[in-house]
Amino acid sequence: MVKDIHVVMLPWSAFGHLIPFLQLSIALAKAGVHVSFVSTPKNIQRLPKVPPDVSALINLVALPLPAVDRNLLPEDAEATVDIPFEKIQYLKLAYDLLQQPFKQFIADQSPDWIVVDFSPHWAVEIAQQYGISLINFSVFSAAATAFLGPPEYLTGDNQKRIRSSPKRITDAQRLAKLLHASQAVAVRSCKEFEEEYLNLVPKIMRKPVIPVGLLPPEKPEEREFTDGHGLRSLNGLMNKSRSQLCLCIGSDKFSGASLPAVDRNLLPEDAEATVDIPFEKIQYLKLAYDLLQQPFKQFIADQSPDWIVVDFSPHWAVEIAQQYSISLINFYVTSAATTVFFGPPEYLTGDNQKRIRSSPERITDAQRLAKLLHASQAVAVRSCKELEEEYLNLVPKIMGKPVIPVGLLPPEKPEEREFTDGSWIKIFKWLDEQKPKSVVFVGFGSECKLNKDQIYEIAYGLELSELPFLWALRKPSWAIDDLDALPLGFSHRTSGKGVVHIGWAPQVEILGHPSVGGSLFHSGWGSVIETLQYGHRVLFCCHSLLTKA
Repeated sequence: MVKDIHVVMLPWSAFGHLIPFLQLSIALAKAGVHVSFVSTPKNIQRLPKVPPDVSALINLVALPLPAVDRNLLPEDAEATVDIPFEKIQYLKLAYDLLQQPFKQFIADQSPDWIVVDFSPHWAVEIAQQYGISLINFSVFSAAATAFLGPPEYLTGDNQKRIRSSPKRITDAQRLAKLLHASQAVAVRSCKEFEEEYLNLVPKIMRKPVIPVGLLPPEKPEEREFTDGHGLRSLNGLMNKSRSQLCLCIGSDKFSGASLPAVDRNLLPEDAEATVDIPFEKIQYLKLAYDLLQQPFKQFIADQSPDWIVVDFSPHWAVEIAQQYSISLINFYVTSAATTVFFGPPEYLTGDNQKRIRSSPERITDAQRLAKLLHASQAVAVRSCKELEEEYLNLVPKIMGKPVIPVGLLPPEKPEEREFTDGSWIKIFKWLDEQKPKSVVFVGFGSECKLNKDQIYEIAYGLELSELPFLWALRKPSWAIDDLDALPLGFSHRTSGKGVVHIGWAPQVEILGHPSVGGSLFHSGWGSVIETLQYGHRVLFCCHSLLTKA
């Protein structure tokens, strides 16, 4: 039993962060640690109840959220779930105004540790002033934590490779340079799937954006058709009847060029793609890739194409294109939502990082996280070696400090309770009548806001699957009423086969029901953990709407 240790938890105001911080608080309390969980009053009211056996060790500290202009942030908004995506920057402004009351709380309590999320960068100065140790808690997987890289990657001109490398240009610098020089940005998406994000990308990038379609692989019997939707879209924008495209470095005419050799102790002789090498060797593959600059330049000089379509990596294509007066297009192979998340090239490198939207806050999420990572004595990760041993071994090498796998922190399995809501009594009775492990539970959480086309496509997919389903759907802001939220006739056609409930749902109780066998959701780490906790099959809808959360 650990005695006389006091830990303060300071999560960001999103329930995908608040809940894991609460679960970690419960785990610490079960080990005898006294925990102060700090958030705002409305958020604390909406948290699950603390188990009675540890309630004496967990102090829920409600600090009122300071007011900002109510035209910017509604009066009752205290978490990301309460506001649309574009208002989150103002929630961060209000959250940062918690600095003074939090400082006073720390001065009064003198805890031993402060466990922080990515957001409260000002906790660094408070911890230093009072001689308190910091731990940064990543609520994401170890793989995601490794992907972000060390804090040196995240901000400023001092971005550098943590491992010794002959190349000092980061992926962010590569991409930023290409984005600045490109005449347009092509995105692997379509308006039927990501209309909201595709409308946002040109405002962020300030140049034309081409949705080239989802570009699924050709069906085997159709392989003879080579003129795909994506190239037709590109040709339409280029307004050239016979445009010659050079896909860097994907041209059939260029594919015979050998990858230039580097030290074979660094890169195996037969390694020409990331699939051929471990993660730590990718930097050397990039070095070899960059040595393609000269043969590619000669190819361009010989072919004189009209356009070059580039990925994020060949930054040197900018000078080649300029020398031969050839237009560039940067092609994002990721979703439009991911493209929005990266932001404009100004975000990506150097001290000239800035907000594209007018905002009173000038510190980016990357800068917040980098500052906290630098100051933290350790990094806690919501994962375990049984699931992510390879990544958990990699993260301390990347971060250069101890990494603590705190476990998956699944929610407490609830005690059986009687539902008084008539609709849920009826729904659980329906679940009782289904075969074991036969029902698909569909739930995209409270913060993943789907547009009409997306909801309708999910509905059509469920109908065509002919599987029994339970869909917990948050009422969309665009729907006039509950009937308007679903395709015409959908409820009638799926009557008896599936149930749609619009509004709040007891997700943990649903996942724990023996008739549920799988879960379709937005691929958030918390939902993955909840689903795996009950041994269900996991179905991901990976169009990255979760970036809003």
